Amino acid sequence: YKVLIHGKNDIGKTMLWEGSLEKIQKNGLLAIVEWVMGYTYHHAELRYYIKELYQRPGIFFLTYKDGVRYLQKYADKYDKDVKLIETSPMDLFTDCSPEIKKLFDILHTVDFSKKNRKVYISGKITKTEDYQERFDVAARELLAQGYEVVNPAYEGTKLENASYEDYMRLSFQLLKDCDIIYMLKGWETSPGANQEFGYALAKAMEIRFEK
Repeated sequence: YKVLIHGKNDIGKTMLWEGSLEKIQKNGLLAIVEWVMGYTYHHAELRYYIKELYQRPGIFFLTYKDGVRYLQKYADKYDKDVKLIETSPMDLFTDCSPEIKKLFDILHTVDFSKKNRKVYISGKITKTEDYQERFDVAARELLAQGYEVVNPAYEGTKLENASYEDYMRLSFQLLKDCDIIYMLKGWETSPGANQEFGYALAKAMEIRFEK
């Protein structure tokens, strides 16, 4: 609350006294009376003005510094008392749009240092009925972590009338361009996966194992 007092002095000039409600409550109404007696000879009018504070919708910053820079850039568009409100991700999850929720999920789960790092999935395919599903599950998990994924089980479906040797040639062509090999459970019983594991060892690739 702001308190404004309009009055006129002895030569008819309009006078203005401005003070916060907190100041008046601290010093009492005597502060107003003294001003009226000292500076006005006609009449004084007491008016209360309410400054309405609001949040402009759609303004969202990832960091507090971004908000400060924005206000500095567009200072002429905002009141001097404008404030930035810091909001926790938990609050945003309950109040924000689905797009913002998705953005925060990406920011909190993706390791951007892994960008463009390729992971090759290796595992047992022969005599494994659910190998496509197992490879697909691993691929989705690795993609969610920010990796570029090479799924030989999927790439192999593009070959027609291919022999075992054809599949292995394709596998090594794919593997040589990768940074990491990810060994699925049971890979030890697969001759092809063992060859891929040996190649990764020889090339000093990073080797990971499915837990």
